[in-house]
Amino acid sequence: MSAPNSKKIDVGSMAPLVKELGQLYTYYFDHSYYIQNEIKNFIREFETKRGETDTNLLAQSLTAIQNASNACDTCKQLGEATLDDYLSKVKLSIEKANATLAKEQEWSDKRRKTRETHMIQEEKECDEFLAQQDEAKRNIDLNIEEKKKQLQAEYQF
Repeated sequence: MSAPNSKKIDVGSMAPLVKELGQLYTYYFDHSYYIQNEIKNFIREFETKRGETDTNLLAQSLTAIQNASNACDTCKQLGEATLDDYLSKVKLSIEKANATLAKEQEWSDKRRKTRETHMIQEEKECDEFLAQQDEAKRNIDLNIEEKKKQLQAEYQF
């Protein structure tokens, strides 16, 4: 479906034009060569000016890290050395606390049993007292009845 009047484009005749366009693009838009040179110059200046300062800072940082590492190792060793001692002290404290709790429980059980025994004893004494009071009341009522009968017989009511 090509048009009958279409002309074929000859790339060979356009080669100088394409080359010229490539050079223009490179000149106006492609600055990578100049930017690479600027970056290299900047890095070179940065390294010469900052190199010693950065090296000193890195050396100080390394020294600080080594000191911190040594301090951590010392702390770890001290912790391991004293951890067993603290653990044994904690276990001893737990045992003492458990013994105290057991004694307190034993005392509480004895106290509860004593209270229960005392309450049972008081209940028995109260029942005995009430029984004595009932007996005394019956005796008094009998005495009153007898005295009443005697008085009625004597005075004849």
